[in-house]
Amino acid sequence: MFAPLDQAELQPDLVIFVGNALLASRVLGLVAYDAGMPLKLSAFGATCHIAVGNPVMTGLPDISFIDVSSRKQAGFGDDELLITLPWRYHRALLENLDRSICGTAKADWSRRDRA
Repeated sequence: MFAPLDQAELQPDLVIFVGNALLASRVLGLVAYDAGMPLKLSAFGATCHIAVGNPVMTGLPDISFIDVSSRKQAGFGDDELLITLPWRYHRALLENLDRSICGTAKADWSRRDRA
């Protein structure tokens, strides 16, 4: 069942964000914050495969650029994409919100090396 997260009656398997490249960067930055490692993403392919199939089968986040037929049929905007997180990654995102500049933390640019 698909439902807005605040209306979900059960803990979801996946959380899917619809947004632009900036949102994707922020979401993935929050997810990867603790490990400090970039995520491996599939990105291109059939929307259902990349946005639902991959995350269910691998247990890893993924991004779908939304294939042309899905984009037209569902009415997605030209700048929209799908960011899918298995539940445990969504929990990591929430835990890192106030620790990363991808969330609400403020950057301390005064500490940069000034070589």
